[in-house]
Amino acid sequence: MKKTIRKSLAFLLAVTVILSMGCFPAIAADESETEEIPSQEVVLEKNPEEEEVLEKNPEEVDEAPIAPVEETEEPPAEEEASSKALCEECGSTVQLDGVVRHNPECSQAAGEDKEEAEPDLEVEVENTPCSVTEGCTLPNGHEGDCDVLESAPFVHVEGCPETDLPESLHQSEQDCRQAILDMGGIALFSDALPVSDGRYTLTNTQKVAVKYQAGALTVNGESIPAGTSIVVNTTSTVSKKNITVESDDSSVVIPIELDGVQIQMEDILNSPAMDIGQGAHVKLTVSNENTLRASGPHGGINLQNGAGLEIVGTGSLTAQGGHGTATSTSMGSMTTGNGGPGIGCSSDLGAVSFSVTIHCSGSITAIGDSGGAGIGSGAGSCGGDIVIESGTITAIGTGSASPGAWDGDSGGSGIGGGYEGRVDHIKINNGKIVATAGGHSDAIGGGYEKGASGETGIGWADIEINGGNLNLTGGQNSGCALYGNLSIADGVSIEAVALGSDSKYPAIYNKGEAPIVAALLNVILEEREAPDKELQVTISNKANPGDEAVLTLPTKYRAFAKTVASSAAYEIKTENRQLAVKETPQSSLFTPGAEAVTAVTYIDEASLLDVVYLKDAGDDAKDGSNSENALKTWKKAYEVLRPGGTIVVCGPLKMVDQGYGEKLDILNKQATITSKFDGQDYRLDAGATITGSDAYVYLHESTVFENVAFEMGNARFYAGGYNLTFGDGITSKAINIQGGDYYFSVYGGRNSEITGSPKITIRSGDYRSIYAGGSSIDNKVIGSPEIRLLGGMIQYATGQNVSGKKVLYIDGGTESSPVDIYNLWTYDRIQVGQEGAPAYLRLFNTDGAAIDDGSVADLEIAPGSTLEVVASDMDKCLTGNFIGGGTLILPAGKGLVVPGKVSGTTTLKITGTPTPGIYVQAQKDGSSGDFTLDGMPGWKLSRVEDNGNYLWVLSREGSAPVYTSSTKAVAAVYGEEVVLSAPAAGATSYQWQATSDNGTTWQDLEGETDSKLSRSGLVVGTYQYRCVAKNTGGEADQTQTLTISPATLVVRVLSYVVAKNEPIPDLEYTVTGLVGSDQLSAQPSLTIQKNGVAASTPLAEGTYDIVAADTDAGTNYTVQETNGRLVVTAAAIAVEAVVEDQSRQVTADAAIAPDAVDLTEDAERQNVTKIEVQLVVKDADLGEPNIAEDVHLVEEAIPPKTKLSAPLNILVMKQVTENGTAGQLEVVPSEEIQKPIKIVFELSEELRGKEDYRVVRVHEGKTEFLPTELQGNRLVFYSDLFSTYLISYAEPDKDPNVPSGGESGEPDSDSSGGSSAVPVVTPSVPSGGGSTEPSRGSSAGSSAKGAEEFWDSVVTRLKKASDGDVVNIRVGSAEHVPVRVLKALAGHDITLVISHGGRETILNGLELQELPENKVFYTFDDLDELCTGRAVDAATGDAPQASETPAVPEAGPKPPEIDEEAGVSTLSGAPAWALLAVICALLAVFAGIIFHYRKKHDK
Repeated sequence: MKKTIRKSLAFLLAVTVILSMGCFPAIAADESETEEIPSQEVVLEKNPEEEEVLEKNPEEVDEAPIAPVEETEEPPAEEEASSKALCEECGSTVQLDGVVRHNPECSQAAGEDKEEAEPDLEVEVENTPCSVTEGCTLPNGHEGDCDVLESAPFVHVEGCPETDLPESLHQSEQDCRQAILDMGGIALFSDALPVSDGRYTLTNTQKVAVKYQAGALTVNGESIPAGTSIVVNTTSTVSKKNITVESDDSSVVIPIELDGVQIQMEDILNSPAMDIGQGAHVKLTVSNENTLRASGPHGGINLQNGAGLEIVGTGSLTAQGGHGTATSTSMGSMTTGNGGPGIGCSSDLGAVSFSVTIHCSGSITAIGDSGGAGIGSGAGSCGGDIVIESGTITAIGTGSASPGAWDGDSGGSGIGGGYEGRVDHIKINNGKIVATAGGHSDAIGGGYEKGASGETGIGWADIEINGGNLNLTGGQNSGCALYGNLSIADGVSIEAVALGSDSKYPAIYNKGEAPIVAALLNVILEEREAPDKELQVTISNKANPGDEAVLTLPTKYRAFAKTVASSAAYEIKTENRQLAVKETPQSSLFTPGAEAVTAVTYIDEASLLDVVYLKDAGDDAKDGSNSENALKTWKKAYEVLRPGGTIVVCGPLKMVDQGYGEKLDILNKQATITSKFDGQDYRLDAGATITGSDAYVYLHESTVFENVAFEMGNARFYAGGYNLTFGDGITSKAINIQGGDYYFSVYGGRNSEITGSPKITIRSGDYRSIYAGGSSIDNKVIGSPEIRLLGGMIQYATGQNVSGKKVLYIDGGTESSPVDIYNLWTYDRIQVGQEGAPAYLRLFNTDGAAIDDGSVADLEIAPGSTLEVVASDMDKCLTGNFIGGGTLILPAGKGLVVPGKVSGTTTLKITGTPTPGIYVQAQKDGSSGDFTLDGMPGWKLSRVEDNGNYLWVLSREGSAPVYTSSTKAVAAVYGEEVVLSAPAAGATSYQWQATSDNGTTWQDLEGETDSKLSRSGLVVGTYQYRCVAKNTGGEADQTQTLTISPATLVVRVLSYVVAKNEPIPDLEYTVTGLVGSDQLSAQPSLTIQKNGVAASTPLAEGTYDIVAADTDAGTNYTVQETNGRLVVTAAAIAVEAVVEDQSRQVTADAAIAPDAVDLTEDAERQNVTKIEVQLVVKDADLGEPNIAEDVHLVEEAIPPKTKLSAPLNILVMKQVTENGTAGQLEVVPSEEIQKPIKIVFELSEELRGKEDYRVVRVHEGKTEFLPTELQGNRLVFYSDLFSTYLISYAEPDKDPNVPSGGESGEPDSDSSGGSSAVPVVTPSVPSGGGSTEPSRGSSAGSSAKGAEEFWDSVVTRLKKASDGDVVNIRVGSAEHVPVRVLKALAGHDITLVISHGGRETILNGLELQELPENKVFYTFDDLDELCTGRAVDAATGDAPQASETPAVPEAGPKPPEIDEEAGVSTLSGAPAWALLAVICALLAVFAGIIFHYRKKHDK
């Protein structure tokens, strides 16, 4: 009896405890229909000590009652850590319930036993374990109704390539780490020494991964103290692994020491030798000899955006950039593209920011490769700062040649920018610097492509040199030794040379305005002595013979520069002759040509002339002071001309000797050139004319021509970014060249890219072309040029070849003497006149539009100004707006189309015999302007609306309708439906007609009485239709021509693989492109050929063509035949087709015919014995952006109330076995799928019994509903494109007797205030059960899937909700919200109420800020910071106080719950489950009292 009572009480207590633990989810499930994330259960290991006690004292245990288990909070992390060695004697630790259980032998255990002399609890337990269910966790002695706790879900180690490995081989943390190693991840060190004296040394390192994150420093995943110096050394050259540094705190400097490191990355790896990540800062100490060589487009030491590097130490370092991107070929690896710098950022990054500081006592050698700088940027990268404080620095920039070699192609600078690149700042305070540039680049400055004047859109660096010894060699031709905004202090030692034959560029080129303090000689050698040999140059101070230096110029020398002791006059001599006496410059006059010296006597500036006379009959030995003493050459004239002076052309003068492309490149001073001076017009008195057809004239300063006669057919004046004016009195004669008459042309740029905003002004004269930009698309002007026309005639006016805004100003002209332009295009704006300064522009174009199609954005006609269009139209010329106010003159029947807005009131005039029609069309929205008709009595200009446009229509008073459509020719392909449109202004009725005799007679088309006509089913040919529009004033008609061209029919012959001596299979083909029920009228003939000749049987090993011919489908088709291939192999290749079904929604079956996939290319490979083709069906990952986008496309395409299954990926894959080894599974490209494959889906239970099944395919952004056949519980369809698939279906009509929201478990509408029911897309649940609750023994994987499905359903509800709706969800103890939920909410006036942990967070989509791309989920604290999300107490409605302690999460995430109702059932303000929990607790107390009483009573 005693035992019976105890058993009953024990059973009552157990029931009470279970109820108290389980009441919450049970009650919640009863109160609201919810979807839950299945719980992730935690496995509690048995305590071996407890088991031992049970075994030793079974009788005592049998009598012990079961005590209620007390729930305890999990200890904080620091307590848990400290408890790992709580008992030193036996090593016991704190258990899950917070109690320490020692080994029985432990003395501490004995002490505790003394305190508890006898057990309070008695339990009756049988010793036999449960035999019903493996893994049962209930006490021994029961059979059945088992409970099995599942382990926590396996989580992959960060960096693990889990998607590349089969799941069956990838189930543990060790698997992950092995996969990382196999995939080239971090290799562990063979000898990792502990931290000693603040140093952590790594020896024989394969790869070093340093990471600073959240205040912790790790090396290859091992934590070390922050601030520890990481020392790396190697005993041999490493070719596959590098050094990487990452940091999330740019203020932390990570110390690293290289001590004899040799890393030379293999080309195929395309990797830097040392990579400093974004925002990371490294202090690099160099000890002993070190080499870092990169591969690909990266730097030897590669700095990502925002990274910093400081180099110190006494050792040496050689850093070399990669040679370009490497790819594998049949001949080995091949490199292409740009290389990298020795030290700096990678190539092709655009704008970047990084910093390099060097203050070492050792030596640093930095070598760029294939366009990379020695120290600085890679090719195509701009930005960064470089500071050199000390050290011996060798910096070499190269092009495609070997490091240090002269290169005639594109190169990088020694210090600064790579090819087409630059840095922001370069500062040198001390050190010995040797810098050598690659082709066209600067030793210190920019990379190749600076332009003719060293000016490009990428700009140039600020260069400050305060000390040091610099030896600089600039790249050949346009390269300089030193180039940028220069600041050179006194006391700096510089010897510099520039190479090549381009004499425009000095060795040192200052782009800044500040004077250079250092005394500096900067000399261009226009006349070079034997440039293929070295040249010794002696520089001596005339006033101080002791101040002398000797320079040895290398071969290919062009210019040199040297700092000298003081500003003075220096003699420059070579071994054979004296070149010049040269003054050091006064300020920043280092422009091209300004410092050029030749073997002539130096000219003192004081002797320069304000006026110089020039003619062919002159003599350069004279002084040029008047016409009798005129000079002969332009070169001499510019030598003696004072800047800003005047050159008087006083007789016939050649600009150059006649000859195509001959250059005049010495106009390097501001000057006015004229033939009328001091009251005398030398054109009349002396026949003064400038000649020189086909000449190229280059300006290097602003120039004005006025009162000059030109005979320079097809010549070109290049302003080069400077201002160029052709003023009054300009006459130009067209010269016949090869059968055509040509005037000369003017360019704002030149025949190379330049930076500047030139101003071209034309007041008179005739011109062939006026270009705002340079000579071609590759020779742009980077800037905003202005072209101002006040008179003259221009055949072609264009804003081409400009990177910037280009504006054409018409600033002059009158009706009697207008500005005439015959062809006009490519301007951002044309402005005719200005208010108070009227102008008159006349546009001609006998070929069509006055302005080329779509080539001008905005057109403005100022009040008082006129634009007259002559014999041309302007229907397609504009892309922007029309700003009116003046007068627009159009020819009869020609119109102006304005895609943008019209403003201002413009007077419209029509020339010629007026014809009714549209004269102006503009966008209605935003247009506030109007057009008024002038000088046309009996006519009216009406503004009508048509399809969002304003149309200004000209018609007679009281006239018939006027057609507003200009579309009169329509083309279509056979099989297409065509819609013709012919709206007419003022029409009250329409009738379409057709003709079969080319318009002689017309027949009404029955029922076609609208302005639109739809035609389909027409065969190939030409059709004429007419639309007759009527009103009370009469009728008008418009004829339209419709041309139907043949459709393309594709006949594709299948390909085959057979073994030698096997029979050839029946040859087949597929046909695509037939319309409707059309069929081939003649089947193709198929023949097997070799090299165009029919092959004879038996077929030998090899590849043959299967050729199709003689296909015919009638005149409605053009046939395109695609041949197949036949591969004959020595032995049979096993071709197997299997189905790999990884999906839990459906099963799949397929009949993959052997010829469904083209396997000929694989069969041609040697020793192939087997090819397996797989149809793979698996669940699609909604976390992938492309899958989510595919689902969104389908959701937009399906009809209302249609539901979708979860998305699937269906792929055709193949695996080739070669030499007995199976290769990797690879996706078969769509072009290798020869014909559609039959696929059969077995519907899962929850998908059965629906209606309107359709298979939906999304391939490359295109959504298609495939023909689908339902056979029992199977869906059958065919497909030849494989990507994302879904099954759409509809629920069968509900029984009207079933209440709304009954059996289906779906709400009729959102109870939170939505105006109407929101369709819900219900994801399919796994086959095997339709319940949303996890079954016993469900895996962690299915728990994760349940969570995904829950959040997917939330996203679907948000997408289906309307503005103003409120969506309520309940998430239990979930701790975060996926970012895709917030993205679905963002930007919409929808409120999401999330109930969690007794609180509510309220979010409105309009309040969400821009969501960061790198976040996967948001905690509720994140949401409070992200937007104005309001977390409120669910019971009180109050927001929690700042000091409120957040609730401790439960031991395992509870599933979120969809709250389909607005609230939760409550009693007196408290939830029902809480009241039941109180009752359960009272029962537990009551049971405890009875136990206590019975125990005393028994005693």
